[in-house]
Amino acid sequence: IHPGADDNGSGVSALLEIIRLLLNDPKLSTNLKVDVVFATWSGEEIGLVGSSFFSNQLSFTKENSERPIIAYLNMDMIGRLRDKMTIHGVGSSTSWRKIIQKANVPLRINLNLQNDSHIPTDTTSFYSKGVPILSAFTGLHDDYHSPSDTADKINYDGINKCAKLFTRIITTLSEYGTIDYLSQQAPSSKSRTKLRAYLGTIPNYSQTDQKGVLLSGVTQKGPADIAGLESGDLVIELSNFKIENIYDYTEAIGKINAGKKETIKVLRNGIVKTLTIIPKAR
Repeated sequence: IHPGADDNGSGVSALLEIIRLLLNDPKLSTNLKVDVVFATWSGEEIGLVGSSFFSNQLSFTKENSERPIIAYLNMDMIGRLRDKMTIHGVGSSTSWRKIIQKANVPLRINLNLQNDSHIPTDTTSFYSKGVPILSAFTGLHDDYHSPSDTADKINYDGINKCAKLFTRIITTLSEYGTIDYLSQQAPSSKSRTKLRAYLGTIPNYSQTDQKGVLLSGVTQKGPADIAGLESGDLVIELSNFKIENIYDYTEAIGKINAGKKETIKVLRNGIVKTLTIIPKAR
């Protein structure tokens, strides 16, 4: 049994809390100048099935005046808030930083704002059609995609903070009426690589815009742990493939085979270390 408390029970919980906040405060709901549609999607892991189906029913252009959706807000794994809440997609519009700053004034949440708008979640279904996006995320962990992703490990106050922040983003966005859309170059790998090999690394998606993939940890007794990789390592090369971002890393993993020795280079405390790793089969 996989309870999925963080992925993505946390996001659904926040969505329901936003609805409650809007309904219980007449000033918020009556002053909204836009319609707010709430949705939960299925099939994200197997190819954004639900969100793609929805977005494909609408007629999109990248001209603001014809855009049927002003913006798309996403909450995917927000149940493990520690030091910072990461918000991806800030670079999809020039208005986002001002909107987020205004929304966060009374909440004072420590935010890690990331410009990258090409992220492997349902935002892709909308950003690829010219819709500005935001996506909240509190980071990966050892319980990701595991039966141990249980409710007792959730930071409920963190979910509540995210819900309040996104509620205020909605109301602030309503004051703007519409916002511009900024296109970013898509990663070189346009397909969602089917991974056959397993390394046991846990990327830190809240890392700053540095080149490489920062690890927040490794799975105990997994290939990465056995190879000597550690939390805080910055992966810069795998099997002679240069790694600059998570897309490079995913593509490189997709090209290696289980049981075959591979080299992996990491930057640790300013020193490049070359390690040998033996991937396992998924």
